[in-house]
Amino acid sequence: MLAINVNEDQERFLELIKQARDGEGFIIADDDKPLVKVLPYGEPKK
Repeated sequence: MLAINVNEDQERFLELIKQARDGEGFIIADDDKPLVKVLPYGEPKK
C-alpha cells in the first residue's frame, strides 16, 4: 500500500483520493510514522 507524507501538495492528494475511490487505498504518514489509512468506502467504482 502506498504511503505519502502529510505535506504532499493538494493536487497530489486529490489524485490519491480518486485512486482510493477506484479501490486503491493509501497511508498518510508524518516523519515516516503512519497516521491514517485511507480506504474506499464500499465497493470500488468500476
